[in-house]
Amino acid sequence: MKIREIAMDDARFLLKSEYGPLSSEWPVVAFTNQSSETQIRRRYRNGRDFVVYLGTQDEKTFEASDRGRLLSICEIDTTRIFNTYDYITKDSRDWAEKKHPNQWLRSFRVIRGFDVPSRPAASELLPNTNRSMWHAAFREVAGSDRESLMDLDVNVIPDVDILSREDRKPDAADFLRPENRSIQQEALRLAQLVYNRVGLSGETITHRAPERSAPFDLQLQIFRLLMAKPLTCALCGGEMQIAPQNKLLKISGDRRNSSIGDYGPDNYQLVHFACNLAKNNASEAEFFDWLDVIRQADGFEEEHANVGA
Repeated sequence: MKIREIAMDDARFLLKSEYGPLSSEWPVVAFTNQSSETQIRRRYRNGRDFVVYLGTQDEKTFEASDRGRLLSICEIDTTRIFNTYDYITKDSRDWAEKKHPNQWLRSFRVIRGFDVPSRPAASELLPNTNRSMWHAAFREVAGSDRESLMDLDVNVIPDVDILSREDRKPDAADFLRPENRSIQQEALRLAQLVYNRVGLSGETITHRAPERSAPFDLQLQIFRLLMAKPLTCALCGGEMQIAPQNKLLKISGDRRNSSIGDYGPDNYQLVHFACNLAKNNASEAEFFDWLDVIRQADGFEEEHANVGA
């Protein structure tokens, strides 16, 4: 099939440097640092966009014939951060720990993956985008390059959806285990905050509070989120701890879409208390704009090297 058969008309394609093609042995999109992670979350629209793998010119790229060529295309989920080592095979993990220790610990889930069997040279198929890759870890494919990409033939890669292979989610039995007492208490605290807000639903305070609703198993829903390894803020991507001393780093519940009063799994995420205060009722795009300003003020510099992940 051709890419235009699997993509929407307004789909964006983000070209990203990689050391090898997507496969069931490495079924995640991993990153070397948090800045790259944040950048792609700002640009990528879940359910619409794709990441395109470009083999680097680096000698570390597994196959010399893959260097500078288009290898794979995939659809990802940027709403959750995964621990890379939990989902790659043992051989891949051993290689990563030996050759590039602690380099690709964090990942996005791949929902669908496609192989590019013809392995075209990016310099020929996507000349404009390929040239700009020298200045960033990834670039959006646009203009005539995008039209060329849409006619590329691809094949489905089986077994790359890691959730279909994931161990069962924590259930009520896990919730009641004594060793999870601190996580139980944190889940209860967060759930109670939601129930209090739901109780105010529709009342007039200084303004009319929006209509809100919470699922009956909210506490278990939150418990499952708290059991994530690593446990990371859904807004800034930084790590979170259960009951930290710094109140700004406490875990807080956030509605992805603040205009919707639903606290169900599709609209509820865990974030730092400080990030929640900063976002308030702004959109995630507006929050990321603010986050960029803060990082630049702290001397944050955007990654400019053409790296393999």
